[in-house]
Amino acid sequence: MFQFIAEHFISLIVGFASLLLICLQAWQWHLRALSRQKLDYEKILNNMLEGFVLQTADGRIIEFNSAAHRILGLTEDELLGRTSIDPRWQTYREDGSPFPGTEHPSMVTLASGKIMQNVIMGVHCAKGENRWISINTVPLFNGDEANPSHVVCTFKDITEGRMLAEDIRLAKQRLELAVKAGGIGIYELDKDGSVAFWDPQMYEIYAMNPHGGSTPLEHWRKVIHPEDKRRTVKLLIGSIRTGQEFHTTFRIVMPRGEIKYIRAMGVEVEDKIHNSKKMLGVNWDVTEQVEKEVLLQHAKDRAEEASRAKSEFLANMSHEIRTPLNGIFGMVALLKDSPLSKVQLEMLQTVESCSEGLLNILNDVLDLSRIDSRRLQIEVASFDVVQSIEQVIKLLQPLAQQKNLPIHLNFDPALPREVLGDSARVKQILLNLLSNAIKFTNTGEIRIEAVGELLESQKIHYRIKVIDTGIGISRENQGKLFQAFTQADSSISRRFGGTGLGLVISSRLAELMGGTLIMVSELGEGSEFCLDLTLAVSSDAEDRASIQGMSSALAVGMDRSKRILIVEDNKINQIVITSLLDKMGFKWVDVVEDGLMALQQLELKSYDVIFMDMQMPGMDGLTATRRIRERLRNRPLLIVAMTANAFDSDREKCLEAGMDEFLVKPFKQKELERILCYPVLRKTS
Repeated sequence: MFQFIAEHFISLIVGFASLLLICLQAWQWHLRALSRQKLDYEKILNNMLEGFVLQTADGRIIEFNSAAHRILGLTEDELLGRTSIDPRWQTYREDGSPFPGTEHPSMVTLASGKIMQNVIMGVHCAKGENRWISINTVPLFNGDEANPSHVVCTFKDITEGRMLAEDIRLAKQRLELAVKAGGIGIYELDKDGSVAFWDPQMYEIYAMNPHGGSTPLEHWRKVIHPEDKRRTVKLLIGSIRTGQEFHTTFRIVMPRGEIKYIRAMGVEVEDKIHNSKKMLGVNWDVTEQVEKEVLLQHAKDRAEEASRAKSEFLANMSHEIRTPLNGIFGMVALLKDSPLSKVQLEMLQTVESCSEGLLNILNDVLDLSRIDSRRLQIEVASFDVVQSIEQVIKLLQPLAQQKNLPIHLNFDPALPREVLGDSARVKQILLNLLSNAIKFTNTGEIRIEAVGELLESQKIHYRIKVIDTGIGISRENQGKLFQAFTQADSSISRRFGGTGLGLVISSRLAELMGGTLIMVSELGEGSEFCLDLTLAVSSDAEDRASIQGMSSALAVGMDRSKRILIVEDNKINQIVITSLLDKMGFKWVDVVEDGLMALQQLELKSYDVIFMDMQMPGMDGLTATRRIRERLRNRPLLIVAMTANAFDSDREKCLEAGMDEFLVKPFKQKELERILCYPVLRKTS
């Protein structure tokens, strides 16, 4: 044996060394494998979203991952070696009370060996942040030891989830409060139409016992008013099948017999968890609202009835006043052409002035009525702003001259003068403003300033100011100016006269044209009225001038050989119009008293023009006109409405009946001339 060892000693040493080397290499390989495994474990731990710490039996932290110090807001040095009972931890429970270190899940697990799960803890971090974490702990044992040697603690940041849950909780509370305050009930229906959910408010709306024998759907069908049941159920079933929105109002009959109105809405929603669809909806009691709407509708009907009665009264009043006024104006016009003494002429002019004043009041009342009933139409045509202002000044210049008041017009020459709008209504506003300025100014002057600003889209913003040096208006009385039938001071109406309608009508006309009328005034220092209008710039000034020239030419070339029939039942008006026509040179004039006689007269003679009254005993003018148009087919004939009815609706009725023109009583010779200058506009067909 020894001899063998001696003979092979070298070989044995080499073999043993080789074996040792192999073992060392194997051990090194094993250590490298352990190192790689440790790196893999560390990589896994550091890539975890949850925090991980390993604590010893006394609670000291000896291992942790990156997420741990990130979530806790501590550096690695601050975290390593810290215990769960360290007084530097600032932790608290969900109710806000302190969370003792001895009750930390890690300490509980180390003391009892129990696994702790989902323990919620609030942590006040070093940077001042407050975070909520959910903690899980697992004990580690060495051999058969009874107590854990280590504890593994994992935790995750649930701050955002808590905040979201809190927002949801608050939103739910707000919704519940709103639903309860609004008396809104919430329901859910499955696709088969069965009730999946009714909240307490639904049971209260339908006066149903949640613990009763019938189902909510059966009770709902039972209490719907018989007249609404078929329609409502059909709508609901259709909405469930098609997925369209359910929206309706129906009545229900309560246990004591009273009727309630219920508004119901429902929309299709998708349950992604159960991969199904259902209807989510609401019901609420609208009985009070419906009853108020009914009362409002009755009030509206009564107001409309009162408005119709007022309109009829105004129409009748207008007719009854205009008819004798027409006779007065006609007779005055005829008398003025007869030989009169100076005193007689002055008396006649006084009669004419008083009549015109009465007509102006009547026109103001009718204008206000048309505006209030929204029957006044604003026309749009090309007109010259400066020319319109000058026409108003020319009309009122004699009144200003009587008081030695100069009227100055200042207009920006750089602004376009030709615009699109209602020139008649613009002149009506300026006429009211300028006449008021003259009326309330004794000394000084009156200025009219027209300035403006070009806007985009070929529009211009005009500002026309009427400035006087008159008596002015106190601040406390300025608010009364734009109220119907009022004056700033009751003594003003006694001193200067007037109905108080001029400014009211002017202001409302400005609003109808999309503008405003404003005023600035001081008592004793004059007034400034400003009309603001935005108008489109017009480009057809030449066309308008040619039309005006054509009208003038027609007036010169009036055909006085026309045969004219007057259909009028009032004797005085018969005399007036026949006398005016005779004065104008028309000799072929006949008169009848109603529509039936007009039809009979047309069987005997042929006429070129008929002046037709609207309201007559027997057959009225509208009926007569329709009959004439039916009988006299293809025969040229001009039919002119001659009426005391001055509303736009009356004009429309006349045109629909077949009339060509509209002559409002009282009329003057110039208006007759204008009518008779036109060629025949319509053929009877």
